[in-house]
Parts: sequence; C-alpha cells; structure tokens
Amino acid sequence: MLRFVSISGDYAIVGDPFYDCIGAAYIYKREGDNWIKQEKLVQEKLVPSDTTVYGFGYSVSISGDYAIVGSPYFDNWDDYDYQGSTHAYKRIGGSWLEVKRIVPFDGTYKEIFGYSVSISGDYAMIGSESYDGSGAVYTYTLSSIPGDANGDGIVDLKDFMSCQQVLTGMFPSQFHFEAVDFDGNGKLDTGEPTMILRMISGQ
Repeated sequence: MLRFVSISGDYAIVGDPFYDCIGAAYIYKREGDNWIKQEKLVQEKLVPSDTTVYGFGYSVSISGDYAIVGSPYFDNWDDYDYQGSTHAYKRIGGSWLEVKRIVPFDGTYKEIFGYSVSISGDYAMIGSESYDGSGAVYTYTLSSIPGDANGDGIVDLKDFMSCQQVLTGMFPSQFHFEAVDFDGNGKLDTGEPTMILRMISGQ
C-alpha cells in the first residue's frame, strides 16, 4: 500500500511501510512526461514476520541528492523495542546508497522515532511520536563535520565534553550525534569520544 510521498525537482520517493511486513521505499525519476522507477530501498537484514511490522517507509522525504526513510517501529536490538530509526540515502551516480542509520542518542522504549521526517538540502528533522509521553523533534546535519559534536564548525575539547555529557545522561542543547558515530552503528559508544581526542592531537 503506497501511502507516503515526497517530491524534489525531478525525483520523487514513495513509501510502502507494509511491503512484505518489512516495508520499502521507491525512488522515481521524471523523464519527459513519465516517472521511471529508479531504485527500490529495503532493509535487507530485517526478516519478514507475520507478527512484526517494522514500518520502513512509514515516512519519507527527498531533497536534492538526499532522501530519508523513517522506520518508526524498528527494534534497536541492543537497547529498546520499538525505539524506531531513520535511514539516510545519498544519490551517487545513478544509485541511491545508504549513508547513515540514525537512532535517537537519548532513545527510550517505544519512542517511535521516525514517525515523521522532513529534509531540506542536507538538513533533516525527525519526529518522535512518543518521546517522554509528549513527543519530540530531532534535527540533524547529514553532511556534518566528523567529530564536530556541538556543531560550531571546529573539532576541539568542547566536542569531547559534549560526548561525555551524553554518555552520562546529560544532554546538551545542541548535539550532532551523526558527527561522532564513527563506527556507524547508530549509537554513541564509550570509545568514540577518544576518537575526538585523537583528531585534536593529530594522531
């Protein structure tokens, strides 16, 4: 069931969160008067189930060379059930490749992160329907500077301190999680602030 759509220039993305109980998203390109399917986006590691709906494609947005797909009922197996996730894709040549899997750095049980998404350029906003009982919106910069946790344009000890705050449960007013997810596993690990220190020292 194709229900969620977004368009930018000659490209459109359509979400089908119920495809094979996993979900999918389709990217179309306009050629003359016709819209031609260019890519089918799926999460290969998810297993079809009669009882689980992951919701990949429940929300979609596209802008320029970037597209994002929400999967609000995705289980983050390491942490919380139904925390949700969002997947960012970039057009490289004629293909759309996943460049980031985004989960909330302060995620909670049944947060339903990715319930809504919007992207403009390389800025993304992701809605979390049930965070803390009232919901929340997270902002991300998809082309963020590696190591620049506080988004001030440089990598310094302030970024290290921001990571330490997050790891201890204190959340700074501005934190660019995607800039410090060096291993790409969708969460902040205890060793990643050390990577910032190495960047500062030039090691």
